[in-house]
Amino acid sequence: MRGKNAPDFCEGLPVTQKEETKVNGRILSATVNREADRWYVSLAVVEEIPDPVPVSGEPVGLDRGLVHFAVLSTGEKIEAPKALEKNLKKLKKRSKQLSKKQKDRNP
Repeated sequence: MRGKNAPDFCEGLPVTQKEETKVNGRILSATVNREADRWYVSLAVVEEIPDPVPVSGEPVGLDRGLVHFAVLSTGEKIEAPKALEKNLKKLKKRSKQLSKKQKDRNP
């Protein structure tokens, strides 16, 4: 009897799993552990990884700084993200809205 989503190597075992097996390669070993009335299987897998495709084009240097987030060797300047300022404005607005609400009253 095989579980609903059990992979082929579990043939004959009452195994169910929560997600599909995503093994892209050859399984070297499997370790079975039991913790708190649950069983876990750890797989050691060897996977072939193709060589990366060489990047074409001119190389660019990058300098991180204090005034600008980054300056490229081409002279392009990248400004720092201003997430804190943006979120502080939202926080101020919502805090003001909350303080104006009356207790035990629907919005």
